[in-house]
Formats: sequence, C-alpha cells, structure tokens
Amino acid sequence: MKKESVPKIFAIIIGALATLTLVFLGIVYFALYRPQFIRYTCERSEKSEIEFYGGEENYARHLEEVEVFRNLNPARMEITSFDGLKLSALLIPVEDQKGVVLCMHGFHSNPEREYAGLAKFYHDLGYAVVLPYERSHEKSEGKYVTFGINERRDCKSWVEEICRVYGDTEPIFIHGISMGCATVVMSTGLNLPINVRGIIADCGFTSPYEIILWTCQHRKYPLAATITKIGNWMTKNFAGFSLDEYSTYEALQENLTPILFISGTADETVPVEMTMLNWQACQSDKELYLIENAPHAVSWLFDTEKYKKNVADFMKKYGER
Repeated sequence: MKKESVPKIFAIIIGALATLTLVFLGIVYFALYRPQFIRYTCERSEKSEIEFYGGEENYARHLEEVEVFRNLNPARMEITSFDGLKLSALLIPVEDQKGVVLCMHGFHSNPEREYAGLAKFYHDLGYAVVLPYERSHEKSEGKYVTFGINERRDCKSWVEEICRVYGDTEPIFIHGISMGCATVVMSTGLNLPINVRGIIADCGFTSPYEIILWTCQHRKYPLAATITKIGNWMTKNFAGFSLDEYSTYEALQENLTPILFISGTADETVPVEMTMLNWQACQSDKELYLIENAPHAVSWLFDTEKYKKNVADFMKKYGER
C-alpha cells in the first residue's frame, strides 16, 4: 500500500463515522426528542382511543362520562407560571364545598380525556374540581413537555391559586395520573401548603430519565441507554431541563403529605414496579391499591366501585377540617 493512500483511507473512515453519527443523532432527534418533548398537537383516531380505554365498551362509557362532564359547564381559570407561561384550567364549582380537588392529567392528554368520570365523582362528594391543562398541552402555553420537571412547579402554583381563591385553610387533595402523577408526587418536594391533605397518585413513574430508559428498553430499541443519554443531552441543550435533575425518590424523602398509590397490574406504559418503588420510598402515611389486569391510566373504568371506595375512604380519613 502506498504511503500517500493511508491518509485517504483514514479520511474515508472518519467521514463514514461522522456520517453514521449524524444519522444516529438525527434518528434520536426525530424518533425520540421531537415526539416526546415538543408541544403536543396531534389528534387521536377512534381506533387508538378504543385501545387506550381497553375496549369499545369502556370507550363508549368514557364518551358518556364526557357528556356528563360537559353538562357541568366547567368555568375557566388562568395563572402565570414561574417562567411566564399562561396556564389554563377548567373549574367545576359546587355549593357548600368540602374542599377542592386539583387534577393533573398525563402526557399528551387533557383533563376531559382522563378525568371526565372522576371529576363528576369528586363533584358528587362535595368538592370543587380544578383541572389544569398541563404546560404545552392544548389551552396552556409552552413549547416543551418536561415530564414533571417544570410541571411540578406549575402544580404548586395551582395550589397557591386555589388558596388565594378559597383561602389557605380549605382542604385540598391533588390527583395525578401518569405524568400528572409523577408531577404531583415531585411537587411534594416543594413545601406544599399544610392544607394539602392528601395525594392520589395513579400510575406514575419514578423519574423522567428512568421512564424514558424503560420505554426504550421495553420497545427493544438497540442502544437504549445511549439513546436515553443522547435524549437527555438534547433536553439540556434545546429545552433547558435535564431528565435526571429531579425524581420522585428525592421528593418522597421530604414529603409529609399522605399518599394513596394506585396502579393497574397490566400497565405496559408505566410499569407497576415504579408505583411500588414510589410506595416503598414514601416516608409519610401511605396506602396502596392495585387493580388487577387494568392497563395504563384507565383503572377507574376497570374497577370503578372499588376505586371510588378507596379514594373516598382516603379523603374522608385525611380531609376533615
């Protein structure tokens, strides 16, 4: 081999490696970063919703709950987030209220989709219901979904707004589902007001980093750990937050608020093991309710009467003025 051809070979190799690296980064950006962290705007098909709710019967029941929910004529509330975003929520008032329930929805969802039936349940119990649109979802401003990192501060801001409107002695319960659950649990590390009497934590993950890694592994992506690290680098540099900057573990070491943990045993979006890890880490009063064979975020539809009883008993236990 001629000596002058060696540098050319190295140049070709380096060029090929650089090209492969750029292609890999592009795949991570368009397959992971953009669909997961950029503002949600997609519409869902009826087929995907039937799958989400666990079948046509549950979906039909959900649509009935939505109609009842809309007939409650929710009002609108707004706040400004710590970083200047206008955040919107639905408000369902009730006469002679016992308190207020704040309901935080999950990733790429909305209040109506996850809380139509639960909002009516809380309303019938005598509680006003506040249902925010999470940042970067529908009626609320924002460019990035941060998997609870910034949303936890929004949760506290909503609690503070409820205290401003109703007084700082009004009993408050906070219900979170999926990402909303992780958001709510992580918010307990922010010194929530003492009139927050309890938290209903339904199928939440432990940390943004761990759920992204688990999802990549569950879907059998090659180089799952590397993909997650690159995704974390992208969130740091493009969106200004880190997937590993906070977790439920850290919050639960400081939390004093009672928590009712809920999960379906057939959850393939956030594994039930993460609920168990959160339950084990919790240092405050805690209860655990597992729903057999229920998939992600729709346990309410799979065991409604027992769900109602567990939540109502929890609220009665900790909600006395």
